[in-house]
Amino acid sequence: MSPGAPGPTLTLDLTAKKQELRKKLKFFATTNLASDLVATGKAIKETTKELAANQKTKVKAKIRPKARKRLENKLDEDGKAKTKVKGTATHQSGATATDTVKVKFKD
Repeated sequence: MSPGAPGPTLTLDLTAKKQELRKKLKFFATTNLASDLVATGKAIKETTKELAANQKTKVKAKIRPKARKRLENKLDEDGKAKTKVKGTATHQSGATATDTVKVKFKD
């Protein structure tokens, strides 16, 4: 591949199931190329994970204590709460892809 040629396009797909509020939240990431994922969000600590090509990978991210309290209070009031997680996958060629997922919590 010549230096000026565009690299392969990278796609990222994040999904999450409704879950109980715990110290960590879980979501799944899938990419079409092997890459490194960096997950960020208001409620979670930055998390990195290596992703294999075309493999659904489970990612666990720690919830910040203040955010957990806020989510707990919201659950008590409304019976439901959610937070957003943004993921950025980076391939070794430098190609990047981003996706966001809303993680919903239940009692």
